[in-house]
Amino acid sequence: MRAICLYICILICISVHAQDSTLLRLEGNVIESFLKTSIKYPTISIFFNPDLKYVIQGDSSGLFLFERMIPKKSFELMVKIEADGKYMGCRHKLSIDTNNAQNIICREFEISPLITCIDTWILPDLPFEMNKTKFNKYIYFNDREDSLWADSVIIIWSKRFLNNPNYEDQCIEIVSYSDYNERENVSKKRLEYVYKKLIDAGIPPEKLILTNRNKEKRNYYKYRDGCFPYYLVDNQPFIIDQELIKKTENDYDRELYSSLRRVVTFNWKRNKN
Repeated sequence: MRAICLYICILICISVHAQDSTLLRLEGNVIESFLKTSIKYPTISIFFNPDLKYVIQGDSSGLFLFERMIPKKSFELMVKIEADGKYMGCRHKLSIDTNNAQNIICREFEISPLITCIDTWILPDLPFEMNKTKFNKYIYFNDREDSLWADSVIIIWSKRFLNNPNYEDQCIEIVSYSDYNERENVSKKRLEYVYKKLIDAGIPPEKLILTNRNKEKRNYYKYRDGCFPYYLVDNQPFIIDQELIKKTENDYDRELYSSLRRVVTFNWKRNKN
């Protein structure tokens, strides 16, 4: 008789607990925000309130699963994502409906790498159209979403350069390239055109070094100025040469690489004296 009473009490407790609780199933995938690749073995902390916290670890593919009965008085949970290495931890607040018998949440969580900012304080590349020796009116940035008036950029930059004592011992190397389908003399004419623009903007001739690379390979640094994930800063240059363009089958990419050769670009150099 005593055993029967104990069994009934257990059933009652289970029933009361079920009425006061709801099932939460959280399936997640942790990825890196820039490359969209999986983060290995992330640490996931799940908070329902300051006193109720669970910590689990994801697998080598960034996947994790959390399944537990939670009190029905919970209306939201906080998910904190961390990872070994140079990553910034992130927090996500998720709403839950405890009136349901169960809450199933499947979602992706992004974690950002540490960001390094670089400012070489050099003029941006000046783009040219096919066989043209005068640059486009606009300099485009961020995949052509932003643009600046090229002449204005040169004038403003030149004034800053001339008024900055930190650059008294620096010269500007003007480097001209051309597409492999362009005329042979185009690169030299572009070089002379940009040289005159800088002279007109007030830059002394002795501060300018002219380099005509024409059809030579170009060492292109995409992440030269701006803020980027730390692992991109020390990347090797992307070499744009005839071999790359010939083996590129996609028309869009081939034109992109060719356009990156139809430019005049700039480098810092020590004074020639």
